[in-house]
Amino acid sequence: MSNKMKSCKNCDAMQEFSEGTGPPRKKFNQPTMYDHMESYCKFKRMKAHEEELQAAKEKCIIQNSKFTNLTIEPSKLDECLRNFSTQNLVKFKMKSNENEEFEYEAERRFLDEVARKNANSVDSLINISRSPINCPVTACSQTIGITSVLSHFLRDHKQCFPVDFQDIDGNRRSVLIFDESIFNYNENICLGILAYGGKDSNEGNRPAQAGICRANSFLPEKYSHFFHHLPILIMGCKTSLNFILADKELGEQLFDPEDKSKDIIILWLATVETTKTIHCTITAFDHDMTSSRSTIVEVRNLKYPQNPSVFMADDINYLMLNRGEINILSMNEQASIEIEIFIHEFDD
Repeated sequence: MSNKMKSCKNCDAMQEFSEGTGPPRKKFNQPTMYDHMESYCKFKRMKAHEEELQAAKEKCIIQNSKFTNLTIEPSKLDECLRNFSTQNLVKFKMKSNENEEFEYEAERRFLDEVARKNANSVDSLINISRSPINCPVTACSQTIGITSVLSHFLRDHKQCFPVDFQDIDGNRRSVLIFDESIFNYNENICLGILAYGGKDSNEGNRPAQAGICRANSFLPEKYSHFFHHLPILIMGCKTSLNFILADKELGEQLFDPEDKSKDIIILWLATVETTKTIHCTITAFDHDMTSSRSTIVEVRNLKYPQNPSVFMADDINYLMLNRGEINILSMNEQASIEIEIFIHEFDD
């Protein structure tokens, strides 16, 4: 009786088996179960490499500057992959640091493509702080991520703290109306939120695509097309000249809520950290457009304090209306005050 061992049929044909009771001696290097497993693992590694290469090609095509948005129709994807060779992929990968983590590499490649003409902008965007910020609205004060500012105001402030929302670019203005009665002393309110789309209406040159800011996240489906816009908050606060004194305790002692002669309204714009300074023109005028106050300022960074009694001491990026100007623009509190906003993005 043969002492044939269980093995591959093709391998058995190569072996000679003894007729006795002793174990067969292998003349050839017959594959064992471990050899088969090694071949299987090698096949898996090759398959995984092919899948990784295919996925990388798709990412490179989607992030290629030839396309104006980040989506490709499925019917066109196969054609793009056929035209996108492995050499193209290697050249594309050489733009990033191979030793960095995958997320960092993907972000770096994307930013190199959309902001390749401004290398400093790319480096600055990567170095932008990702630390969360506090909502500047006094009645809210939630902690929010820097990419969730627009989402926070669209989701949370639409219901609890109604706020106007407008989509603008460098060629359009924003006009808002407010009454002095909506303010409480030393409480910040958001008069409106702007989704700034860039210097022009070109959909391929939005702020996030140009490397000016990070893209928005967690947007409601209705507002998903504002993914690359820059959120800008129109802030306002009513306070008193007493509260901007260096001696805060003295200011509180001198404050008299019945004395409105020292009342002031502070208007300013705030946004997330950007790689370039964004300017704006703030103009406050009356209903008949006979009187106005205007200033050109920088849009303030939300990572810094938004309390006027704190930042007014060493910052000039705001419009201040004193009691006399408030009375003129509101026609002695008989009419609303209108404000006009223009966003300016100057070339470096």
